[in-house]
Amino acid sequence: MAKQGESEKGRARPTLWQFFSVLLVVGTIAIGGGRSIIAMLERELVVRRAWLGREEFADTYAMAHIIPGVYSVNFGVILGFRFFGGVGALLAAIALVFPSFLMVLLLSKGYALLRHTQAVQGAFQAVAPAVVGMFSAILVGMGRTLLRTPLDAIMALFAFGGFLWFHLHPAFLLLAAGGAGYLLATAQRLGR
Repeated sequence: MAKQGESEKGRARPTLWQFFSVLLVVGTIAIGGGRSIIAMLERELVVRRAWLGREEFADTYAMAHIIPGVYSVNFGVILGFRFFGGVGALLAAIALVFPSFLMVLLLSKGYALLRHTQAVQGAFQAVAPAVVGMFSAILVGMGRTLLRTPLDAIMALFAFGGFLWFHLHPAFLLLAAGGAGYLLATAQRLGR
């Protein structure tokens, strides 16, 4: 059994306040949508605080994409439930949604007044490449952790192509990958 302050895998376990405050800060300062939130959560939860391992992070990320809704909020809700049950899930949703809700209300008025200015247009053009860079860093980290065999890399390439060129729905791609993994594991088991 894990000691207080530790998860079952021996990782540090946050208090409810620590968890809520990290998600509230991320929800407040993550500009660029879900991908930037996920990038910041990966840095905070895996790298900086070690509340999750890279594989746990990647598994939670995949699960958050399968569930309907905003995947970055789903991600926080899943972790909140894992760490603290229903209260953690509710507080995670509040921490990730409320700051954005409040900022949208406040900024929409300012944007309506200033959207045609060169400064505002320049700011929006500069943010997009930064988000791409942060998301690329997550992909490299996940790739190093999860693509352990050539078959893993092939599956990733099929999912990449299916999504990019054939516009297949992410849920379909994840279900297809899970089905393929099940069939391969069954074939290996029967071949022994």
